[in-house]
Amino acid sequence: MHTIEQLRESAAKLKTIGIDFEAVSTTGKPSDAKDAWKAKPTIISIATKERVGVFSIDEESIAFYRELLENPDYVVLVHNAAYDFVLAHVSGVMDFSTVKAHILDTMILCWAFNED
Repeated sequence: MHTIEQLRESAAKLKTIGIDFEAVSTTGKPSDAKDAWKAKPTIISIATKERVGVFSIDEESIAFYRELLENPDYVVLVHNAAYDFVLAHVSGVMDFSTVKAHILDTMILCWAFNED
């Protein structure tokens, strides 16, 4: 695994990153972790072509997440972006009015190329 600083350097060079959250239920019902309105993020993974990092949700990882998504030079790949973005918004990780990066949702892209 790589550090945030190593990922920052790689992201700055490559301009394309992948992001994913893992979450747990806030209601005590495990299946509610699949509902972004009833979940809270616990782990974030961030990857470039060269590096991968998995981080607990803390001030440093949240600041890095915001730094990446607020940069209009970056392309951010997310699988099921609606879930991750609602999760981040509801939990206070990020206000999405500040997102400037270009978002590509791999779930939507997969469907667009093969709707079966």
